[in-house]
Amino acid sequence: MFLAVRSRLVYIALLAAVAAISVPGVQAATNPPETTHHHKKKGPTKAQKIKAAVAAAERSPDLWATANKCESPSLDDPTADLVGIRAQMPGLGYPATLSMMFSVSYWNRTDNMFEPANSSQNVSLGMGTRGVHQGGVDFHFSPPASDAPPFVVRGTVTFEWTIAGKVVGKVTRNTGHGYAGVGFSVPAGYSAGTCTLTVPPGG
Repeated sequence: MFLAVRSRLVYIALLAAVAAISVPGVQAATNPPETTHHHKKKGPTKAQKIKAAVAAAERSPDLWATANKCESPSLDDPTADLVGIRAQMPGLGYPATLSMMFSVSYWNRTDNMFEPANSSQNVSLGMGTRGVHQGGVDFHFSPPASDAPPFVVRGTVTFEWTIAGKVVGKVTRNTGHGYAGVGFSVPAGYSAGTCTLTVPPGG
């Protein structure tokens, strides 16, 4: 009798164990759910931001070059042959050294192209972060002996942005016309794409 009761209790315990394994609620209680880790998406790096800022500056209407002076020889000054080139560049939003390389060229009527006039000058604008920055150079044009006046002259400016000794942006523009806010223009407000230097009076 005792053995029969004991066997029956063992049988009931085995049934209970099988039921616990097969019931989802019991299984969930014994094995906790897996945890999913969500990683935060990384934003652009500083180098990528600077690259985007340079691309925006190169497309900006605040980046330009123009002739702000064009003085041909006259009775008052028969030696005048002045071409002024003025340029403007925007900051990147990051501290950078800003510089401009100015040069001039003249129209060669024989070859139908602009020829370098072997005149260039670098201008450093120092450190700049935001806003716009202007610089300029006045060139005394020496006409080539192989050509005759009038001489059509234009300027070319290469802009550079440098951060921590590394050039991060560089772009070149020829002089254009019609820009506002051009400093040191003669006369005031003058902005031209080219400058035509004529023959001296009586020449």
